[in-house]
Amino acid sequence: MIRAALRCGVAAAAVATAMVIGDAQGAADPAKVLRIASPDVTSLDPQQGTDLYSTRIATHIFEALYQFDYFATPAKVIPNTAEALPEVTDGGKTWTMRVAKGIFFADDPVFKGKPRELVAEDYVYSIKRHLDPNLRNGGKSRVDGAARRRPPDRRRRAQAGREDELRRAHRGLRAIDRYTVQIRLNAADYTLLERMAGLPMMAVAREAIEAAGTDVMSRPVGTRP
Repeated sequence: MIRAALRCGVAAAAVATAMVIGDAQGAADPAKVLRIASPDVTSLDPQQGTDLYSTRIATHIFEALYQFDYFATPAKVIPNTAEALPEVTDGGKTWTMRVAKGIFFADDPVFKGKPRELVAEDYVYSIKRHLDPNLRNGGKSRVDGAARRRPPDRRRRAQAGREDELRRAHRGLRAIDRYTVQIRLNAADYTLLERMAGLPMMAVAREAIEAAGTDVMSRPVGTRP
């Protein structure tokens, strides 16, 4: 089991506390100890999670600009690491989002002992990773499927089309300044807000990803406390 899984929730902390108290006073009452089992975790990379248990734990390590407020009726999307909800202009085609200042990644040797602040470029990099067809999730499904089981000439055309679409997506995604992310769409799409709260949109640090290399799915470095 990947080490980071030990931090997956409050329930685990409560169980540990109960067991410590129990040890101090004698054997813990088995009727008051909750044990939860789950299959092994396969990935703690937010852009490469494909199973329920991995994604549940990864969402306790990484953060998106937005998150769902499930206590609201009806549930709604609220700012998480963002200062406010997106500023939507150009008829719904331009989305501008500002990252709150003073949020830092967990300590990791790759940062060489210096605090590493979360910035707009981290979200730009992370979203581009999400679109990468070479990763485990295969990028956009409709792009990924375009080149499968086709004759060589059609496969080459499909590959060229996929690369062109990725280039267009990358051109519409940028960091205006240190704390401002902007996404420019070809057409209005108000479902983008919900997707910005999803696991694939959660921020990773480029230097941590590159340092992890082939161990990227088992060496998570996120911003959650």
